[in-house]
Amino acid sequence: MPRAVRAWGLARKGLNLFLRECLYTSFLRDAYRLQRSESHLELPLDSLTGTALRKIDASLPRWDSVRRMTPEISARFQQVARWEGKRRKLAAVHLDVFWWGHRGVDG
Repeated sequence: MPRAVRAWGLARKGLNLFLRECLYTSFLRDAYRLQRSESHLELPLDSLTGTALRKIDASLPRWDSVRRMTPEISARFQQVARWEGKRRKLAAVHLDVFWWGHRGVDG
């Protein structure tokens, strides 16, 4: 891809959303035993999840844009997501759905 249209963060988010939806689709989850990968799946990052994670850990950088996400910044956000998932006793991949379902509510 030409450098001007490369967006690592956007591609990563799309892949994470796709994998999460595969996990949530019972036919695919059962046929391919995707539940085994649940704890390894990442939280799809966007402004909502980035802002929510920063409320949990203020040392994270202010949310900028998924298009300007780097592997290093993503790793920091994912680390906080894994910690928050453990605290809530669920895999980090599910936090996205939880926060989107509670927009406007302090979740």
